[in-house]
Amino acid sequence: MKLSDFLDGLTTGELSQVYIGGKESYGIIAEDYPAITRFINSGLTALYTRFPLKLKEVSIQNYPHIHTYYLRKEFAVSNTESNQPIKYIVDSKYAPFIGDVLKIDQVFSEEGFERRLNDESAPYSVFTPEFDALVIPFNEDTNMTSVIYRANHEKIPTEESIDPDKISITLPPYLEAALHSYVVSRVFKSIGGESNLNEAMLHENQYELVCSRVETSSLLNADQFTNMKLENNGWV
Repeated sequence: MKLSDFLDGLTTGELSQVYIGGKESYGIIAEDYPAITRFINSGLTALYTRFPLKLKEVSIQNYPHIHTYYLRKEFAVSNTESNQPIKYIVDSKYAPFIGDVLKIDQVFSEEGFERRLNDESAPYSVFTPEFDALVIPFNEDTNMTSVIYRANHEKIPTEESIDPDKISITLPPYLEAALHSYVVSRVFKSIGGESNLNEAMLHENQYELVCSRVETSSLLNADQFTNMKLENNGWV
């Protein structure tokens, strides 16, 4: 979906009679792009966090004295500007880790076995105290760990000078209505006033309704990510 199509839907729909940001012109104009695209980026991040829309894999070299591993760029091997003494994220300059973690979904051992997440009753469980942190209680320096995570969307530029016809929004069609409701809600909330806040609440409810329907439908692939990277790289 082109950004221009999404903006047209807003302008001809719920925002057709709205002064964005209090300006004296209806609908969305170039001056509104910074505010609107920030709302779109925020909405996309919410959806990419809630649903497994973009899965990525990162490999971690384990060390006996390190039990908490942060999935952040400063710990990536490819990051030559980082002064971290140990860089345990195994990547390359051709496929660098960019720190776009939203949520850790699955963790695999070097042998390809899935490790339980946040299960104190499981002897080899790993834990996620933060959205981008992984605690591995038992490991050796000869081991590798593979982490599957939900990655963030590609950020839409927030400048007035952008050309909406040249920017794409990557989102399944069945979630476009959710993003639409999210953005409309944020616009009405930003304007303020009792009537606008009530309108914002209606669209928040609509957003939640669309998301809930998707979660209970068969639109999402329920199959878990099959870990093959460690095997393919000859680490097993």
